[in-house]
Amino acid sequence: MKNAIVTARFDAISTEGEQLTLKIAIKAPEPDPKSASGDWRCKVKLTGLSDKTFIYGIDSLQALSLAIKFVETELRAFSDAGWQFYLPNCPDHPIDMSACYFPAL
Repeated sequence: MKNAIVTARFDAISTEGEQLTLKIAIKAPEPDPKSASGDWRCKVKLTGLSDKTFIYGIDSLQALSLAIKFVETELRAFSDAGWQFYLPNCPDHPIDMSACYFPAL
C-alpha cells in the first residue's frame, strides 16, 4: 500500500502446514470524508489475511490506536489457532507476536 506509515512482513505456517506471507500496512490517519462530525480513519491492509479496511476514530490518535489494535486482534486470532510467525528468511526461529509487537506495558 502506497504511503503507509507502518509496514511489516512475516511468513506464517499453520498447524496443518499451510504457508502464507503476511504483509501489514497502515496508512496515516485522515479525516473521514463521509463524517459530518469530524471523525478520522486509517486504512489497514493485511495481505494474506484480509482485504483493505478502514478503522475509524473520533480523532487521529484514536483512529491510529484502533488500527494498531485491529492488527493485534487479527494476529492473535491466527496465533491462537496455532499459526507460527517468522521473520522473512528465518524459518527456524518463530516469533511470539504478542510479546514482541504487543507487549503489556
